[in-house]
Amino acid sequence: MFDHEALRRASAQYKTTLRETSCDDKNRKHMVDSTAEAVNVDQMMVDYVDALPLQDGRPRSVDAMIEKADGTECLIEFKNGSVSKDEVLNKLYATLLMFQDKYGLPVEYAREHISFVLVYNREKYGGRGAAASDPKRRVNQAPGYGAIQVSVMGRSKESSVRHPKHLRGIGNSVEGVFVRDCNLCDKSDFETVIQRVVSA
Repeated sequence: MFDHEALRRASAQYKTTLRETSCDDKNRKHMVDSTAEAVNVDQMMVDYVDALPLQDGRPRSVDAMIEKADGTECLIEFKNGSVSKDEVLNKLYATLLMFQDKYGLPVEYAREHISFVLVYNREKYGGRGAAASDPKRRVNQAPGYGAIQVSVMGRSKESSVRHPKHLRGIGNSVEGVFVRDCNLCDKSDFETVIQRVVSA
């Protein structure tokens, strides 16, 4: 049986901010500046795995968890560098398995209530910053084109135009199967997307 209160009590031991959970350990840079309260799921997984008799390999989790307006959860993964679709999916699966093992979280609950947000750096994947610095990819654009594109594409959760090609379809892999909804966004759009997700 799912012990939601036990999950909430355990989460209280790992409270931090979204800014801290978005830190890129390699470059010591934060992807977002939000001081909103969040749960450090990475550390939860470290402590969980340390208590297991594992011989090889250590499963990794998503970075953060926040509570939505209705009291259910939103899981967040921050990727400032390269992003592997398989890596992201494995982190999400491992996180849900940890919650199932420790708190009895059933897949039906995750499917009906839990949201997932993947935050990446558009400049690393052919966004405006990359195109501007690479003459082979530079195109003639009218002033303000990028801003219009962000505004229009930001209305959809997973736009084939906006998101990197190899990340398309993540939502199809997990939405309605392992989580209720899957949302991809560039770090510059994080505040807008996360507000929509937590209030939905």
